[in-house]
Amino acid sequence: MISEMKIGKVVLASLGAPTAYFLLSNGMVWMGNGGYNHPKTFNGLILTLTDGIPFYQNSLAGTIVFSAILFGGYYFLRNAYGNKQVA
Repeated sequence: MISEMKIGKVVLASLGAPTAYFLLSNGMVWMGNGGYNHPKTFNGLILTLTDGIPFYQNSLAGTIVFSAILFGGYYFLRNAYGNKQVA
């Protein structure tokens, strides 16, 4: 990813990874009765996903900030110091 760093790829990965984790983890909680008493219906799944939204928001925000710092810092340093090779 770094060799062909494009802003679109970074944004897509920053949004896709937390979203996939949110859907998979909350889906597994719903299927396995992880402490929730939501029914095994579509409405129960929606209730379980709704319960996880505050955690998703924090995960999404953290991933976006981390990605901006990591890839933005790399881009800044690469432009500031060039592509120097280490011996």
